[in-house]
Amino acid sequence: MKTKFDSGSLKVTTALWPAYLYPGDIAGEDFDSKDILEGLFRGYLLERVTKHVFTSPSSALKAGVSNGTRACNAKLHGMAGVEAEHIAYAAVQVSVCF
Repeated sequence: MKTKFDSGSLKVTTALWPAYLYPGDIAGEDFDSKDILEGLFRGYLLERVTKHVFTSPSSALKAGVSNGTRACNAKLHGMAGVEAEHIAYAAVQVSVCF
């Protein structure tokens, strides 16, 4: 079964993307309509949720500081870096909150 996305009848535009994916003091404030990839996935909330999930809650709120008593989730799962699927997972977690 073909979806609207597969058939091309659903056009994905930046209007469909949540503002929290982009940076700015106000979510999406730094969005550049001429270069939609500039700053994409650099939003404050998205970065904090990614750190919270994969390192620790304390590291999400304090730059470079973690005083946990066990290894972080990233280390437990052998993560060497942040991959696209990790960002996607964090983005879904953020969207569930809204």
